[in-house]
Amino acid sequence: MKKLIVSLVFAFSISGSCHADSGVRESIEKMFEVTDMQAMLDASYAQMDQIFSQMTDNKNITDEQKPIYEKHKKKFHAMLAKSMSWDKIKEPIIEAYSQVYTKAEIDELIVFYQSPLGQKMLKKMPELMHATMQVMQETSKSIIPKMQALHKELQSELSKQSQ
Repeated sequence: MKKLIVSLVFAFSISGSCHADSGVRESIEKMFEVTDMQAMLDASYAQMDQIFSQMTDNKNITDEQKPIYEKHKKKFHAMLAKSMSWDKIKEPIIEAYSQVYTKAEIDELIVFYQSPLGQKMLKKMPELMHATMQVMQETSKSIIPKMQALHKELQSELSKQSQ
């Protein structure tokens, strides 16, 4: 899932039409079908939505503030649905895969994803990604104050230099 999100961000930075030759393209589309890429994408959006909800839950918002958070959660969801729909990102993702993998590698991935272990991996991926996201959230809680301190130190040094 994490790789999917990174791939999505990368995909949006690519411009132009898809340069994947038809053989590679067909293999990539077959892999997307085998892995049910669109469902994985939908699941990643649901996880992002859940993270947004957790962020608001952790802020101890008042009952008066809840409608505001709900309104923004809906806006966030609508933005994701519009900006990152499968129809919009499929071509850039095909292009990204075609730049990273050969047709033979894609075909090997298809064989793997069709195997019992590959199918188990696909089914367990959302659970694994959820657990991984929780680890990352917990880890980031301890590093955020350190990052803020470093940023403050940087700002202080920059302001001293400009005087």
